[in-house]
Amino acid sequence: MAARIPRGQTTNQVSISMDWVPTLLAAAGSIPDPAYPTDGMNLLPILTQNASPVSRKLFWRYKANAQRAARDGDYKFLKIMDNTFLFNVVEDPLSAPT
Repeated sequence: MAARIPRGQTTNQVSISMDWVPTLLAAAGSIPDPAYPTDGMNLLPILTQNASPVSRKLFWRYKANAQRAARDGDYKFLKIMDNTFLFNVVEDPLSAPT
């Protein structure tokens, strides 16, 4: 049976696009092929079983403009070429949902 995420549910779980594949596979009742492990985590327990968020540190980069970023808790570090930023994604009014 496929998993269902309740309508209107939100979570404070830090996630990244790489989490889509393991989450969608789990929702379909499948698992990743062991020969091709995924980089992300399965978010389904958090989305369907009210499991507690898992603490994570995320790091990523884009070749365009030599962008680099890290997320640790409520803080995000961002470097774009010679510009460096550190901000609190929860307290920053520009990052708040509208």
